[in-house]
Amino acid sequence: MHMIRLLFALLVFVLVSASLRGQGWEWQNPTPQGHAVNDIVMIDEGWVIAACENGTVMRSGDGGRTWRSASIGHENLERLTLLGHGTILMTAENSRMYRSTNLGMNWTLVYDDAQSTSYSDIATVDDTTAIVKFNNASIVMTRDGGLTWTPIAVPVQIGFWMRAIAVQSPARWYIIGDRLVYRTMDAGESWEADSSYTARGLIRLVWIDSLYGYQLREGQVLQTRDGGVTWQEMNLYGFDSNVSIVAGPRLGSSVYCLSDGNIVVNKSSDGGRTWDISLTGAAFKEAYPYAISFASESVGLVAGDGGRILRTSDGGASWTIVHGAGYLGYISDVHFSNPRDGFALTYSTTLLTTSNGGNRWDETVPSGVFSLRKASMYSPDGGYAYALDSRYNTALFSTTDAGRTWRHAGAVPITFDYVHNRMAEGICAVSRDTLFIGVSYGNLLRSTDAGLSWDSLFVAQEFTNQYMAGSWVFAFPPHTVQYAGSNGVARSDDLGNTWKYRPLRYPHGFQELQFFSPASGVALLSTGNGNTIGKSTDGGQTWTTGSTGGNEVQMHFFDEQRGVTLASRLDETNVVRKTTDGGASWTDMPMKERVYWNGWFWLNPNEAWAYGAAGTIRHTGNGGFTSAPVSTGPASFTIDALFPNPFSPARHRAATVRFTLDGAVPKHAELAVFDAIGRRVATLVDGMMDGGQHAAVLDPGRFRTSLAPGVYSLRLRWNGQLQSRTFIVE
Repeated sequence: MHMIRLLFALLVFVLVSASLRGQGWEWQNPTPQGHAVNDIVMIDEGWVIAACENGTVMRSGDGGRTWRSASIGHENLERLTLLGHGTILMTAENSRMYRSTNLGMNWTLVYDDAQSTSYSDIATVDDTTAIVKFNNASIVMTRDGGLTWTPIAVPVQIGFWMRAIAVQSPARWYIIGDRLVYRTMDAGESWEADSSYTARGLIRLVWIDSLYGYQLREGQVLQTRDGGVTWQEMNLYGFDSNVSIVAGPRLGSSVYCLSDGNIVVNKSSDGGRTWDISLTGAAFKEAYPYAISFASESVGLVAGDGGRILRTSDGGASWTIVHGAGYLGYISDVHFSNPRDGFALTYSTTLLTTSNGGNRWDETVPSGVFSLRKASMYSPDGGYAYALDSRYNTALFSTTDAGRTWRHAGAVPITFDYVHNRMAEGICAVSRDTLFIGVSYGNLLRSTDAGLSWDSLFVAQEFTNQYMAGSWVFAFPPHTVQYAGSNGVARSDDLGNTWKYRPLRYPHGFQELQFFSPASGVALLSTGNGNTIGKSTDGGQTWTTGSTGGNEVQMHFFDEQRGVTLASRLDETNVVRKTTDGGASWTDMPMKERVYWNGWFWLNPNEAWAYGAAGTIRHTGNGGFTSAPVSTGPASFTIDALFPNPFSPARHRAATVRFTLDGAVPKHAELAVFDAIGRRVATLVDGMMDGGQHAAVLDPGRFRTSLAPGVYSLRLRWNGQLQSRTFIVE
């Protein structure tokens, strides 16, 4: 009997393992899956619905203790609201609306305007009536529980950014614009500017009823008890930008305010007169909360980045993570020495290590001051990483146990200033004694004594401009070094003392680069007509190209013939493309979802780990295979590059976006910036444009918004099609 049980257990393990391997890319952190929760609503103390990115809907029947998820597409699901008779409405990007009448088990698409939108907003008027803001010129209304929708005319003076909508009474509604607040007293028939509200800094109006309401502002919460005639500032704790507030009859005299500052939840037990701290920022360390919902005075949920959901059953006195456990900060680098042992570096002082292939990641803090950013291993166990502190001072750390522990090996002589923005960009460890660190503006540092001392090497005059980021350093012992920036490759055959520069001819630019030998290399190149894999057999002096057929964003080659790329498709999903003939032909493995990765590490053609914002670490044990291969054609337009990337508003005045449009006839082009949950941050281009090379400037000073650290996407619409590319704000 014991042997039978053992064989049965082994069979189950094999079947489960095979099933997991067949699913392509699996979440390892945060668990169980890390799709951000954009909104959450508690129907009662049992039933809960959560709207997430990538078309994911999550449901709970036990008050949020356990969850089931389902996919209804790949677009970001944004806002939820309850109508009468159990009807739930859910907005999605691209001006879509879904409806459910069975507690979120099934959803019907009831509105589809097929337009690019800023972040949507929804407000309930009564049991059958709701209004929805989709973009800067569109509000629609339903009077039959979401079955049919009609547009509402909005004032043309509303301005560039329509932030939110609010309902105070069945006929009295508000639109919050970037310059003015507009009010209707007749259910949207006519609108007028309401000078009693200051639009600047106003995030949202929340009305509990026609008399009680709140203004959520940057760093401030105001309350009215007389329908908005007078407002009283609330004395909350340690908040930054207020996200949401919940109150009302089923909460009694309790009020909860959600913020993305040092205090995540403030609670009042007396209707807003006095406040206490309920949940601190440690709950979303280096991440953001997006939604809060309470079913009663005691039971509630908070949700946000990384799929994290916290639950309280004692009125906010204590909170428990019920979904999205794990590290939530930005992952900057991942390395594995074998299928079991690996580490992940972050933008914080946290280091993640694993000894079981990533099934469990343990957090350690090798330094309370420095953040280890990028690593290079000279052997399976030995390597170096450069690290930054809060003032961008650079240090070197070393490991001799495959990244499990790190030792401070000394300072790196990089002087940071806000004019030249000199920072470490790349690292190459040749041996225990010899290593190179590439620096912005094409500087290169060399150490031959394990980081005790450094030589500053002059590479080439062309490397001293701001576009030469110095991201790639390749060393081939005993003496050859190749150093590349975005527009060219320099080679030294005497360990960096003298150099020969090989420029990359315009309009090509490096996005990714690998060298297998001093002569042989492969690169992901931006061009005037899509992205291309380029091959060189003369050390980067010349490149032969061939189209991969899409908007490639990442690349890795195992040798000169076998390689993979990650590409973004026109429907905003992604594919992993594979080649076994050096890029002459490609096979597509569709992801069936959007990918918010910023890098990947391949141990071999089957084992890989992808990583990025909100603690994302995903693993494949079968080379990323998810479904039957498909073929795709070449992209007809592309976002070529954004520089600098990562972009820091504190260090860089502006970033430049280069893009290419095809065709000889002018067409409408729109280039916009969206944050990680799909909210439009800025519009860089909106008008008729000719085909050819173009450039746009992302200057935060021109827009009435701040770029908080995180992952953003550039979305380019041209001739009815869409291309996108992610970038990082530090």
